[in-house]
Amino acid sequence: MNANGDSSPAGRGESSIRVRVRRSDGSGVDVREVHASEFEASENGVTLERLFVPWRRIESYGSEVRTLADGARESHARVSVRLVVDDGSPGGKTYTVTADRFETGPWSITLVLDRRAEPDRGELVTERLVFPWNRVIEFERLISDAGDGVGMSWEPVRTPARPDA
Repeated sequence: MNANGDSSPAGRGESSIRVRVRRSDGSGVDVREVHASEFEASENGVTLERLFVPWRRIESYGSEVRTLADGARESHARVSVRLVVDDGSPGGKTYTVTADRFETGPWSITLVLDRRAEPDRGELVTERLVFPWNRVIEFERLISDAGDGVGMSWEPVRTPARPDA
């Protein structure tokens, strides 16, 4: 903990990145937190401060993103993505997000996940979570329609001008 009472590295605030790294002996996973300026992803893996770790040992990495609560936007995307990643469990872990919160890159897949609201600070906290390709089991694009159970509509709901209209 730092002097402010939070668990981020001292003096680093919200610009830190948490990386889940498999131990070289395969005995488990360690979580390392580094300042964003001390992190770099490349074709072969990630660099954490002075330490290079190959992709095969990276489970995921992520950081929190804070936005003002009044600036919140609702997504009306009609496409969602279902992602299954290897988390060590038999079936993997499944995430479903709207397409505007999903991105593929040359070395990884990125998701933006809603986490919590902090009303006293007037902020919404989301998490940017990144999985290297070797952790991806599969992903599927889902088109939303009225009967598919995805839970999104094709068009925004229109409210009548008068309640009795």
